[in-house]
Amino acid sequence: MEAHLIEMLGMLLRWLHVIAGIAWVGSSFYFVWLDDSIEPPPPDSEEARKGVSGELWAVHGGGFYNPQKYAVAPARLPDKLHWFKWEAYTTWLSGTALLVGSSLAATAGLCSIGMLYGVLSVGTRFRETILPLLLLPVAAPVLLGAVGAIDCVLEETIERHGVVIAIGRVVDVLDGSAAAPLIHFRGAFLP
Repeated sequence: MEAHLIEMLGMLLRWLHVIAGIAWVGSSFYFVWLDDSIEPPPPDSEEARKGVSGELWAVHGGGFYNPQKYAVAPARLPDKLHWFKWEAYTTWLSGTALLVGSSLAATAGLCSIGMLYGVLSVGTRFRETILPLLLLPVAAPVLLGAVGAIDCVLEETIERHGVVIAIGRVVDVLDGSAAAPLIHFRGAFLP
């Protein structure tokens, strides 16, 4: 159950990041278009005296809009001023959370694989150890999501005829009996 919850939270965080990013890019495109489309008011008009450097009349959804751009801030700002900042903040914060989460998971996976790789590569030649290293990106998520794990200590290695035998003892066994395996088959998670 915990694995499903973690997966669901990760999916929600990814979707939040994508939707906030789309909103951020969309509002940026809108303001670029708006800056390119505004027309300066006549020099002797009321808008020019208020400090308006450009305006635009538009219609959307049956409503008429008249956005105005000021060259500098007006003498008095309204009590309710909308800032287009939450799209950017949400994109950055959700992206940072995704980056930190994946970095922590990758670090734990690399440590596990590194210890396993160190035990397996004792006394072997480079060409015999490069394949497990190349499989590291595939093996790290498998070890992180494992239902069971065995912690061993290497006590002795014996090399005979180009083969290394690793002899050790089991220190701890995690059987994961409380956790159900997360298996995805034919488009659905199996119980």
